[in-house]
Order: sequence, then C-alpha cells, then structure tokens
Amino acid sequence: MRRRSTTAKRRRSTSIRDRLHGVRAEFAAVITSPTSKLIDLAGGWHGLVDALVPHTLFLVIYLATRQIGPAVCVAVALAVVMAVIRLLSRQPLRTAVAGAALIGVSALVVVSTGDGTDFYLLDIARTSVMSVILVASLVVRRPLVGVLVGPVIGDARWYSDSVQRRAYDLCTVIWAAAVVVRCAVKIPFYLDDNVAALGIASMVMGVPLLVVTTYLQLRILRAMYSRRVTARSTLDTAP
Repeated sequence: MRRRSTTAKRRRSTSIRDRLHGVRAEFAAVITSPTSKLIDLAGGWHGLVDALVPHTLFLVIYLATRQIGPAVCVAVALAVVMAVIRLLSRQPLRTAVAGAALIGVSALVVVSTGDGTDFYLLDIARTSVMSVILVASLVVRRPLVGVLVGPVIGDARWYSDSVQRRAYDLCTVIWAAAVVVRCAVKIPFYLDDNVAALGIASMVMGVPLLVVTTYLQLRILRAMYSRRVTARSTLDTAP
C-alpha cells in the first residue's frame, strides 16, 4: 500500500512539473517568437470572454434591479458554467478558473457588506498592492518584468546586461503606469459609492488597457530578444 501511495504521489508530482514546464515553454514562445499572437497570452479569445462577461453581467443586472443578490448569483453561476465548459471542451482553464475565483471572492465580499461597490474592492486592493510592488522593484533596480520574464527565456543573469535591463525597466514602467492610473481612476468612484462609474471604469481599464500595455511590452521584449540573438550569432561566427 505504501509503495502504491508513493508511486501515485510521484506520478502526480511529475504531472504537475510537466504542466508547469509546458506553461513556461508556451509563455517563452509567445515572447521570443515574432509569429506568436498577443491574444495567446490571454488564453485566446475565450480567455477575454471569461474575464469580461461575468463582470459585465453583474453590472448590468445590478443597475437594472438595484439588487445585489440576483446580480451576484448570475455572475458567479456564469463564471462557474464557463469554467466547466472549458474543462469539458479541453480548452485552457487558467483564465476561466482565475475569473471564477475572483468572481467568487468578490461575491462573498459584496454579500457580506451589502454594498455594490464592494464587488470591485478585491480588484482595487490587488491593483494597489501591485502598484507598490512595481514601483518598489524599480527603486531597488530589479524591475518586476525582468524578475518574471528573464529566467523564463533562459537568462537568469539578465540584470547584468544593459540591453536587457533597459528593456525590462521600460516594460515595468509601462505596467506600473497602467496600474497606478487604474487606482487613480477607480478609488474616487469607490469612495463616492458610484457603482455604475466604477463598473464602467473596471471594464474599460481592465482588459482593453491590459491588451494595450501587453502589446507595448511584447514589442519591447521581442526587439530586445532579437538583438540578443543577433549579437550571439555574430559572436559565434566571428573568427
């Protein structure tokens, strides 16, 4: 029995490692390959749907009924159904599961407080924390994009290369600017208890802003990676 249990644990551990390696390789391919599409980073078009539709439905139902219960129930149910559909159709689950988890926690918060604006409280808190982390990473000269992306594309000592350092600095600045702007826009609406404005701001400054900033970051990272490959090729062919 112990041998079977140990073997099963090893198989599960191997399976998890294989999945993590697969995700890492997929992410690296999007960054380093000029033919990979930006939409792949979001998990395809269905990933954008998973992120947008439940929040949009919550806002629409809440504004129409001014009732928290129906709006929360429909949003949570839709997020769960979308996750199940992804599972049954063998599509990537990352965005669906993450979306369902965020909707679920947000629903618990808003039900416990009874205030519609609290549906967006978790997102505001998460964005605020991310703003602090991003700015701090720039201050200590370890830009967060470099910390996350550098090892993935195979260069753990990226911080000692001036070309990579500048690229990661710029990408981190773009990311930090986006989240700081989101906080600056959404926090006043939250304090003013303006659900409609907060919901619209969350949608406009959510996925659309993410797509724009990711596109800019991807262009910078691909240009940097292309220069690295060219430089290495030159060194390899030098007499």
